Amino acid sequence: MRVHSIQTKYGTVTEKNGWYYISSNEHGHRGKALHRVIFEDYHRCTLLPHANIHHRNFDKHDNRIENLQLLSASEHQKIHKAQYKPSKEHCEAISKGLKGRKLDVIHRINLRRSKKRK
Repeated sequence: MRVHSIQTKYGTVTEKNGWYYISSNEHGHRGKALHRVIFEDYHRCTLLPHANIHHRNFDKHDNRIENLQLLSASEHQKIHKAQYKPSKEHCEAISKGLKGRKLDVIHRINLRRSKKRK
């Protein structure tokens, strides 16, 4: 797998797990997510480690300042939970496909949530 890196005013940026990270230590940002550095630079602040920066259009590569929003962990979770609503057909397909097998924790939780919505 070839890793692409680009030079920005914040340092060298590489992609890891779908997110952009600063990979150089030119400006003291090594290891930080690019969207957090952009937010801090624009607002002239330092984010606490538990602060969440949300991409309003859900595109994690769109790091324009107008697409970045500071949220608490609970606010951020509510937005992403609201976005993920599996259809009834999807839940039934998972249930049928897993019949007779031990369900892992995630599938059990998702199936419980979908049954509550009915």
